[in-house]
Amino acid sequence: MIPTPRTQMTVRTAALLVLDVCALWAGWYIATTWRFGSYWGAERRLENPNILWIHAAVFLVAGVLFETYDPRRPYATWNELKKLLGGYIFAGLAELLLFYFRTTPAVGRGVFALNVISFVGLAILGRFLYSLVGTDFFKRQALVVTSGDVGALLLGELKRAAGAVYHVQGYVAPARDMSAPNTAPWLGDGSDLLELVERRKIDTVIVSSSMECWNHYLQSLITVRNRGIEIVDLATVCERFLNRIPCDQITELWLLWGLMGRSSLYVTKLKRLVDIAIALVYSGIALKGACAVLVGSLRRSTTPGTVKPQ
Repeated sequence: MIPTPRTQMTVRTAALLVLDVCALWAGWYIATTWRFGSYWGAERRLENPNILWIHAAVFLVAGVLFETYDPRRPYATWNELKKLLGGYIFAGLAELLLFYFRTTPAVGRGVFALNVISFVGLAILGRFLYSLVGTDFFKRQALVVTSGDVGALLLGELKRAAGAVYHVQGYVAPARDMSAPNTAPWLGDGSDLLELVERRKIDTVIVSSSMECWNHYLQSLITVRNRGIEIVDLATVCERFLNRIPCDQITELWLLWGLMGRSSLYVTKLKRLVDIAIALVYSGIALKGACAVLVGSLRRSTTPGTVKPQ
């Protein structure tokens, strides 16, 4: 597979980002209004805008780290919602550490808890609605390229399972698979792959992992990729949506794609930076506690004792 960024700044990604920004503001508004009332809540928001900026920065960075802006993920599933919740819990703990060291302006426990809970609830609701309501608008048009090693039954199963993210229009292969002709349409032998992709307005080409497939369609796939079309491997798509990988798709190419298809470089560096920052924070807390204990011991040892009168 020619590697592409897992998260691209597209209309779909922008929609997810807008949903989070709206949830951040709504959570901050709900927390301050509920805690202080409408008048004093507005005063609180005007006097301390930095609290909202810190809150937004922490949760947006956590969204990048946990890849919650990938428009290809089926957010309406329970597994994806659990991943989202785990990322938000991590962000809440990181924000708690920031407010522990940054004591001004003070953030009350009630405001902090309401802010985080409101944002998490609204963000998860937004992801859920994105998957249910916006799937037809945001769905990617896809086709499968295979050398005949992928059966029509598997393609039909994948077409149904990945329906929230991909509209699989059919498959390209040297010959039509007649074992299950009604599960997925055969779109030809792929000799005019570029024309087929442009005519059907394809966004994603899903390619079989077999060497035979790549040897047969390599030049056409390179041309398609140069036109900006996303190329992904079939094994990864099956793993994501079917929770299994067909045995004939576990090849040397798939293992290579697994190494090449990891998070993009800037995400990897950002994760490393966050790891170092968290380690330094906890080291600072431990050092602060040790210094406090040492200072207390020195004070007790230097304080003159009282002499009992004779």
